[in-house]
Amino acid sequence: MQELFEYLDESDGTQRLFDLIPLFYEQNGNSVIFIDEIDRSLHTNLTRKFLELFYKLTEDDASQIIATTHDSNLLDLDLLRQDEIWFVKRREDHSSNLYSLNRYKERYDKKIDKEYLLGRYDAIPVFDDGVLEDINV
Repeated sequence: MQELFEYLDESDGTQRLFDLIPLFYEQNGNSVIFIDEIDRSLHTNLTRKFLELFYKLTEDDASQIIATTHDSNLLDLDLLRQDEIWFVKRREDHSSNLYSLNRYKERYDKKIDKEYLLGRYDAIPVFDDGVLEDINV
């Protein structure tokens, strides 16, 4: 017996996969694909596998993904080159500064995700505890 399902009955992650999977079939060999929050509703391992599969399927053409993420686990030099990792730092005047990890000339075996979370690359959120205290008044 075949069961039909409604797209909207699926989880956010499954819906996200349905949105992304066509990228594997619509390659014309010379594409630039922009994806905002590639990790949205997806497990870290699934996002990584998606990127690995995309790289494998497009290794002989000039396709490129430009994606934003909040998943620091993707900051891995086994997955991405240093010049492919970019950080955005918000300035006090609310403008943004964009720069590549390549600026730091890290060793190939460096754990970028850990260093990022420690603030080494200077693009992490800064929290003002005074604001939080004012909210809890």
